[in-house]
Amino acid sequence: IFYLLSKNTSYTPLPAEELELLQAGMGRQTVSLPEDGDHAEVSLLLEETFPKMEYLCGGWLLHKATGGSGRRKLTVIPPETEGYSVKTLKAVSGGGKSTFYIVPLQETLDTSPLPPDSQHFSKMPKKICYQCNEVMPLQMLAVHINTMFSTLFLLSVEDVLRCLEQQVDTTTEFKLCVDREDLPDRGILQWQRKKAASPTSVLRVVFIGEAGVDTGALRKEFLSDMISGIESRFFEGLENKGKNPKYSLTDLDNENFRTVGEIIAVSLAQGGPSPAFFKEWCYNFLCSGEVDFSCLSKEDYLMMWADEIVSCGYTNQIKMDSKESMIRAIVLHSTTRLIPMLQQLRKGMELYGLVNLMAVNPEACHSLFVPGKILKPDADFIMMSCQPHFSEKGTSRERTERKIINFLQDFLQEIEVSGGEKSESLAVHHVLQWMTGQSHVPILPDEKRHFKIACKFDHECKERLGDHSICYPVVSACTCTVTFPVQHLDTYTVFKTIMSAAVKYGGGFHRV
Repeated sequence: IFYLLSKNTSYTPLPAEELELLQAGMGRQTVSLPEDGDHAEVSLLLEETFPKMEYLCGGWLLHKATGGSGRRKLTVIPPETEGYSVKTLKAVSGGGKSTFYIVPLQETLDTSPLPPDSQHFSKMPKKICYQCNEVMPLQMLAVHINTMFSTLFLLSVEDVLRCLEQQVDTTTEFKLCVDREDLPDRGILQWQRKKAASPTSVLRVVFIGEAGVDTGALRKEFLSDMISGIESRFFEGLENKGKNPKYSLTDLDNENFRTVGEIIAVSLAQGGPSPAFFKEWCYNFLCSGEVDFSCLSKEDYLMMWADEIVSCGYTNQIKMDSKESMIRAIVLHSTTRLIPMLQQLRKGMELYGLVNLMAVNPEACHSLFVPGKILKPDADFIMMSCQPHFSEKGTSRERTERKIINFLQDFLQEIEVSGGEKSESLAVHHVLQWMTGQSHVPILPDEKRHFKIACKFDHECKERLGDHSICYPVVSACTCTVTFPVQHLDTYTVFKTIMSAAVKYGGGFHRV
């Protein structure tokens, strides 16, 4: 195995540099050498494998990497009098098991990517780009996608979401096993510990102590709880007015903001809720990577009081006439100290090329991040999504089933009017999450179009289970199906009591 480097160096390349070298026709390649090959034959085969070596006039030497993991130090393999022979290479490589690094002595090779149809990529696996239907090597696809995103102008939020959805690697899985009672912190910790898998893959979730198998509903419930928890744990501000990231050097040092950015990208690409809680200036920073100080207002940050005006950088005489300039100093201080958090968040949101999409399509992405346009679930949304499986028309069973559906509508409207003012009280989105695993109106175009909740009715639970006093509705969130125990829901008062208990205490995935 040979590995062509682009310049004279004493260390193996970083992971980020490896992809760049592969795309440039360098990097790691397997070369078959004849048993009795001399230096001239070895050089010729290497030039055939790495075309850029043809123009390497300043000489090269082979190196080996020292043991261990990560970035390792390279040590030179001294050539014989007549150069490198196959016999010599076998002797120093343990029978051909080591990797030989080809290090240029005096030149720096061009690392610009080769064209996708280059002969160098002829034997490499290829995939189709969903955006332009062009077939290209996997090594080139990442660069090609970023190039497409940097010039891809999308007209609507649906186009943005569809584009993100197509970047999910459906051939592999990113599996998480978490305790639902300790989100978002436990979810972030487990996310960071998954070194062997990539969050670009399909997210699969297991809740500890629950038997549910994730076919989509567990993922949506996890993302719903994570985005809600991230909003309250990492952001502060007034509801529906936009929020700013909390100033936390501990979270910054632990790279929690980067993980939050990755979770936001996965949520948008895989059917979770949108993070529509950012301040306008924060969203603009995520799009451009720069703060537009001219658009800041004192309302953005007056809730974040500084201990002393002087510590905010205001150095003029403190007096009432200077009130506006003092406020401006506080605003600038409070804003600039949050930039590292936003930079780390932005780094995490590079997943699926989300940052590039936002940079080119700020208007189309705006409603996904800033409050105001994302619809929240209400009683009408749930009722219009319900598809009751009624019995034969005109029968007593059908009349009972229609009465229960009316109870459901009354129940939803009652909790909607109450507004879930107390933290322990029910809200409409709690009912939606109990029914389907997600607490948000679907945002992915295909999911939005096909979103339905099947309502079924069990008329025979007493005959099947024997004499008992109470039954709760049974939910299959994976198929968005609710089955109501008809014999236990004869009045609205009873319906309300049973439904409230079911939603409040029946959120786990304990059935398979």
